[in-house]
Amino acid sequence: MRKALFALPLFASALILPRTANADTTDLFTITGDSNTYTFTLPQQFTFPVEYHLVTVPAPTTTGTINGVGGQTFNVHFYTGIGNTGDSLSFDQVGVLAGPTLISFVSSTGNTDTAAIDPGSYRLIDYAHSITGPDYYDLAITPETTPPTPPAVPEPSTLILLSTGALALLLATRITPPTS
Repeated sequence: MRKALFALPLFASALILPRTANADTTDLFTITGDSNTYTFTLPQQFTFPVEYHLVTVPAPTTTGTINGVGGQTFNVHFYTGIGNTGDSLSFDQVGVLAGPTLISFVSSTGNTDTAAIDPGSYRLIDYAHSITGPDYYDLAITPETTPPTPPAVPEPSTLILLSTGALALLLATRITPPTS
């Protein structure tokens, strides 16, 4: 009976505790051109309302650096390539940059679509803001994984596991075997 009482909480904790820790996958963007370097990260996949699908896809607003100075806020919109617009992304610090399509569609469910950013190195062109001719920008998109932040306070399931283990050890030492 004692073995069954110890095995039951152990089995229950195995079912309750999470099996793996999830890491957030992000992409590091580095845009260089016009004597500036812009760096920021975006989630590798993001969702957006279906109505944006035909023209441009807004990614979440993010913060990053310009020439190593942090605390900059960036708004990034990706062009889907539908209709052969030739535009890649709208980056609020530079403008609209032309080049290949930088996102791939992953799925569509109900009112939202999910897109994934395509990592790689790209040459982008800004035709609109240059007086002497097109400005060229180099874009590098590098996947990176951010490890999950450890919880500051133990999770309830961890506390349950520790307390049932301590209780089982206490009971095992207090019960004496029957004498015949």
